[in-house]
Amino acid sequence: MDYGTRIADLERQIDIALEEITLVIGLHESWKPMAYDEALIDRMGTSFATGTFSVIRRALRREMLMALMRIWDDDKRAISIRRIVSALREPGLFDALVRLRAEATTGGFQIILAEHIESNFRERIERVGQLCDKYESNGIASDVMKRLVIFRNTSLAHRQKEARTAAHRSAKDEAVEAFYLDTRTIVEDLMHVVRSTAIDMKDTAQVYGLYARFFWEAVRGERTLGHPSYREPVTPSV
Repeated sequence: MDYGTRIADLERQIDIALEEITLVIGLHESWKPMAYDEALIDRMGTSFATGTFSVIRRALRREMLMALMRIWDDDKRAISIRRIVSALREPGLFDALVRLRAEATTGGFQIILAEHIESNFRERIERVGQLCDKYESNGIASDVMKRLVIFRNTSLAHRQKEARTAAHRSAKDEAVEAFYLDTRTIVEDLMHVVRSTAIDMKDTAQVYGLYARFFWEAVRGERTLGHPSYREPVTPSV
């Protein structure tokens, strides 16, 4: 496969990765108020509606984790940011990508632009490489990846007869949040390198966070004033 074909393949892969991380962000920002908004949780209380609230909260979390792990998939038939980063670390492919981007500019600035692109791309590839290495078998967060993979394989993608409760408990919100933010950063930098497209996932998260705020502000259980089925509590007669 020549470098032009390989670069085109990387472009297709990062486009899919962008779709997946955008889905992850939407799911995550929709879930966060259900987990951390004390006023919302208090409004739901112990009502009948809280049963469906809990189902939605669990479903959003499961789908978010599934989508997040798809970005790191090891299946050769699927996308994998690991393989994208590995390809970009190849000197020959990297040089071909720099030339391709520089040649897209008209005028006599190709040499100066190529030097700038090379420096910028190397910095970004180094950064995403370090973040990917963080979750490899000898990385400082390898335990997080290992346990999330076990959780995905035993409880999300499949349901094994013997539940891996230890892996489930280890998928803590703090570790998942850090993994989620690192993945966002990786996709941002890869979009810049592979697609020459600047994108800020913080803006995307803020948009979905705004949607979630307006939605969840109206949600309450039927035992909370303002719910269409609210009934005044009956005071027992003495």
